[in-house]
Amino acid sequence: MQRNLEFAQIDVFTEQAFCGNQLAVFLDARGLSTADMQTLAKEMNFAETTFVLPPEKPGNAARVRIFTTTREMPMAGHPTIGTALVLWERGVLTGDRAMLELNIGPIAITIDRGGEDDALPLVWMTQSAAKFGPVRADRGATATALGLTTDDLQGELPIQMVSTGVPYLLVPLRDRNALQRARLHQAALSGLFVGEKPMGVYLFADSADGLRARMFDPTEGLEDPATGSAAGPLACYALQRGLRSEGRFIIEQGVEMGRPSEIHVWPEAKGVLVGGRGVIVGRGDIYWNT
Repeated sequence: MQRNLEFAQIDVFTEQAFCGNQLAVFLDARGLSTADMQTLAKEMNFAETTFVLPPEKPGNAARVRIFTTTREMPMAGHPTIGTALVLWERGVLTGDRAMLELNIGPIAITIDRGGEDDALPLVWMTQSAAKFGPVRADRGATATALGLTTDDLQGELPIQMVSTGVPYLLVPLRDRNALQRARLHQAALSGLFVGEKPMGVYLFADSADGLRARMFDPTEGLEDPATGSAAGPLACYALQRGLRSEGRFIIEQGVEMGRPSEIHVWPEAKGVLVGGRGVIVGRGDIYWNT
């Protein structure tokens, strides 16, 4: 028997189509197994694909499962925000606040409708307080793995693992020129880690409005145009290290890939808010034979 699985395609962390980070959202994943979802995520071939299910706890808006092309994720930024935007556009989310159930637990969503001209609202997700891991001493090896030298690193700031749900290795660079010259060498980056690897390596430098970043994934061997689960840790790092004071600022990402993104962040003592807008660029059906 053939089943039609409806999906929406949305570009997240942007107000312009074909920028930001791509996401496919399957709107009714009831009856799909984990293997089915992984197969569909591989078929869509985006950085991540989400699957919407009924909530497990009354009062929550939905259960959301997030998959890359090869694995399921505990939490991720652009899939959470993008799914919330699609659910808002379809009238599933009607209030200013909602809870989405992810694999790490319920995540609070806040919807800021803003002006009447906004096609889609600004959606904020609440991430947990940052956990700061050890500072890495192998600065030379880290720089080399990125195709850089130690002179390209920001000498006064540490290279450090930070997590607000999933861990990222944060690498401060001297300026945007160094950021542009960095290159993804999968084998070299993977060789930096023994045992548990971070979800990615997040490089950053100062920009006019906030910070500019790039995310290299040593497991998948790819660069990501917008990474909300890394922006949260970076915002907390920036606050702790005195790069930014409390309050809202923007992390730019994806510029070097031709998919510019704007990730709104708001670090606070108890956690961090990560927000963004999006543009729905497609709708369709996948034909699934059961």
